[in-house]
Amino acid sequence: MIPPRPPYWQALPRPALATSENVGRLVLGREAREVGQLMPRLFNLCGAAQGAAARLALGLSSSESTADLTQEILRDHLMKLCLTWPRMLKLTPRPLPADWQVGGAALLWALFDGSFPDTPEALDAALDRGRGIAPVFSALRESIRPGLGAAPALPLPTSETVFVTSSLENSVAARQVSHPVLRATEALRGRDLYWRALARVFDLADAALGRMPAPRKVGAGRAVVPAARGAYAVEATVQDGLVTSFRRVTPTDHLLADGGILMSTLAGLSASDRDMIPLVLDILDPCAPLDIRPRMAREMADA
Repeated sequence: MIPPRPPYWQALPRPALATSENVGRLVLGREAREVGQLMPRLFNLCGAAQGAAARLALGLSSSESTADLTQEILRDHLMKLCLTWPRMLKLTPRPLPADWQVGGAALLWALFDGSFPDTPEALDAALDRGRGIAPVFSALRESIRPGLGAAPALPLPTSETVFVTSSLENSVAARQVSHPVLRATEALRGRDLYWRALARVFDLADAALGRMPAPRKVGAGRAVVPAARGAYAVEATVQDGLVTSFRRVTPTDHLLADGGILMSTLAGLSASDRDMIPLVLDILDPCAPLDIRPRMAREMADA
């Protein structure tokens, strides 16, 4: 039996200072309060979520409110829907809706310049009307052929498995996998890149309406916090006020795991999908820098 050829595309992580290993080494022996203050400053992305997870795990009172975490999620989602994806699709970017930080039904109305489409039929009607961000999703649907980059249905993270860096669906889509629009889209196209992009708008709706999972402690020195890319998990121990162990697991750890979402997505892309790579990477949204490159011809031949 001839073994399958490896994917044409491969992901090469770029050097990064704030890796989980480096952060762990950096905080060991420091005062817990200092570490709690340091964590959000180390990261440009999801700083509020990472700070909240660290403080919960360290047994400190959290300075981040639910509103802080919600605004962080809203901001990241809106940046993609209104600015980043329109530019990548050669559409005119839109300013973020007025008073977006407040959330609520008014924000959802502003997104589509009308009723928020919460069913498959309503979404089709909204895309036909073409108002608000609807042209973004029409363009995504046209640009992403059905099944492109579809990944298998991976297990959803639990309070235990989220701390294990294995192949899990720790993503925005994990929170929306049961939404009627996501279920209908999966039935037609699989868990492809369009399915993942759609999850972003319904996750935004949950954030706007106060339906995000609450930050929670899940055992001694363990905490899980929702973020714009999935769920952050931190486990830590403190002795005499000093941090003696510290470990964080991010959605990107699960994204990059062997057999994870990134590997499965790249396996579904061919050389002709070269122009799609920037959009693919932006939809998957790793919080660590990556280069997606073709495998070397010799490596392909050897395989």
